[in-house]
Amino acid sequence: MRDTRAPTHAAGQHGLSTAYESAILAERRASAGRASFSGQQITALGVLPLAIIPWAADRVVAALIGEPLVSFRIDVGWMLSIAVAAASLWLLVANPPRGEGRRKWLLVAYAGGAAAFAMTTSIATWQSWSHAVAEPPQRAFEFAKRCGKGCWRPVYQASDGRIIGTGDIKPLPPHAPHCVIVREVVGSRGLRWARVVERSRLRDRKQLHWPVRREDCFSDIPLDSLPR
Repeated sequence: MRDTRAPTHAAGQHGLSTAYESAILAERRASAGRASFSGQQITALGVLPLAIIPWAADRVVAALIGEPLVSFRIDVGWMLSIAVAAASLWLLVANPPRGEGRRKWLLVAYAGGAAAFAMTTSIATWQSWSHAVAEPPQRAFEFAKRCGKGCWRPVYQASDGRIIGTGDIKPLPPHAPHCVIVREVVGSRGLRWARVVERSRLRDRKQLHWPVRREDCFSDIPLDSLPR
């Protein structure tokens, strides 16, 4: 058997034994395999929690107002949150080596700008609602429109077929799930909300839910007597 302690260099030269060389190589491989985070990955980890700020700001204002927004509006908070989260996760996983310093500060600036824009938009929405004026009450059909997985938004249609909030004219269906008395709340910047004053009665879960007919909803029949 070969003696691993024997020198691996020629006479007169300095060198390391085979066992020691193997130990050095193993240590280097272990060091290279250890998880280490670059500066931009650490920045991405710090910015990632900020992605919730645009979405949270929009939801907090909606909860404080407590009335559904019925005018057309792009969900800016949700889009900004998705964009910030996607950029942070890309830097965290890909960790591109070139332009690390510039990319790190661009991410911080983008996340800060998105949060500031969302906060400004939320404040403007709150100010618009604070000075909004409620229109006279009117009867309307109430529908539920899907806005995503597990997400539903109310839609109100007046007797003339007008969609409250957007002003679109659509054919009035012969029946609807609910009939309501609603006031359109008109704010600045084109924002409009629906304030439900009264709603037709709700059936118990054990009872079948009958829709409200068009001729009954837009009549003098009290809502607590509908559906008939």
